Amino acid sequence: MSSPWRLRWLTRGWRHSNCILFAMAIWVRRAANGKRNNYLLLRRSRVHWGVFHMLHGRIGTRSGKFYLVSYKPEIAEKRNFAPIFKGRVERGDAGPAPQPVHRCA
Repeated sequence: MSSPWRLRWLTRGWRHSNCILFAMAIWVRRAANGKRNNYLLLRRSRVHWGVFHMLHGRIGTRSGKFYLVSYKPEIAEKRNFAPIFKGRVERGDAGPAPQPVHRCA
């Protein structure tokens, strides 16, 4: 029998996953622990071939701030579709850093 607590390998220490499995694992774990203010969010993907990106969000009980966490590929731009990939946990939803402008003299 699988329990939500068995899904911890998706959110701790396991290096190959995807944004959907990661966000769902956190959502299930928090719901099983009776946590409220637990949300799954979809947004348009920033990669050219992607359709959507899933994030987990929660509202802080003391601060009232909205916190986001997601699973992103380790490489800057994932070039092809891979259902499970090596990635990292990313807090927030900041886009790519702006590129410096080089002016020709």
